[in-house]
Amino acid sequence: MREEYLIYSDRTKQILSFIMNLILIGICGCFMTMEAMSIWLKLFLGVMIVFMIIMEGKVICRLKEKKILYRLDQKGITDYTDPEKTIYLDWKDVGKVETVVNNTSLQIGIMGIKVSEDKNRMGEILKRNLSANGNMSFYHIVIDGFQFRKKVFREIIHQCRYFAVKYHPSVVITESNDPFLKR
Repeated sequence: MREEYLIYSDRTKQILSFIMNLILIGICGCFMTMEAMSIWLKLFLGVMIVFMIIMEGKVICRLKEKKILYRLDQKGITDYTDPEKTIYLDWKDVGKVETVVNNTSLQIGIMGIKVSEDKNRMGEILKRNLSANGNMSFYHIVIDGFQFRKKVFREIIHQCRYFAVKYHPSVVITESNDPFLKR
């Protein structure tokens, strides 16, 4: 039986972002209709409306695609956030799973060390560093809590711990506690 946990972008948070941008566009549009406003302020608000409409288009595009961001399974963790380079870490290569405090949210940091395979895409300095490190690469996969609602992010933290402990019991798991974030 294949056991896996797929992490997608949080559609509810994206929809809320879309609605808030629509409200801001409406407010800016109302301010532009006021006659007491200077022409420079109206021009500034017009430029802001154009940028917010562009942002709305990007949010709509992201809502249409159901892209997997991360995959946790019995083999390891796969990071699909960069479309040009997928990062895969086997559980035996993972050294630490931790939650760290960011400015406004928590992050999950998954650190691992593995033998580097793709030397063709590396520069000369990186190749020298790799040979000095015994051909070992250091990877840090970060799952940012700002992209997810608290309930969804807690489930992601729980699943990361579950898979790490089940498939690599010697992995170090640390949890950061920030009283201001009130998880």
